[in-house]
Amino acid sequence: MIEFTDHLDLETLSAHADGELNAVVAARAKRHLDACAACRAQLEGVRHLVAAAHDLPRSAAPPPEVWTEIRARIARERAGTSAGTRTAHWWHNGWLAAAAALVLVAGT
Repeated sequence: MIEFTDHLDLETLSAHADGELNAVVAARAKRHLDACAACRAQLEGVRHLVAAAHDLPRSAAPPPEVWTEIRARIARERAGTSAGTRTAHWWHNGWLAAAAALVLVAGT
């Protein structure tokens, strides 16, 4: 039977914490965790992170002034840039990227 010889990767630790590993892989991971303090500590960190994520509000909205600033920046960029460069550099706008990340996090 193949055993984990290196530390468990984050994907395996997350799947283990969520109970998503099949029985064979879960048993191998458990044997490794029993012998590896570093992986046990990392697993506890994953569990703590998951618990903290469950405690987050299900919906979050940025303050209205953030959306106002985003709209204003978009309008300035549209007025000051050609269409070709505008689409090529949309991600450079930090506020827009932050708003997009917030929407993604709030939607999960």
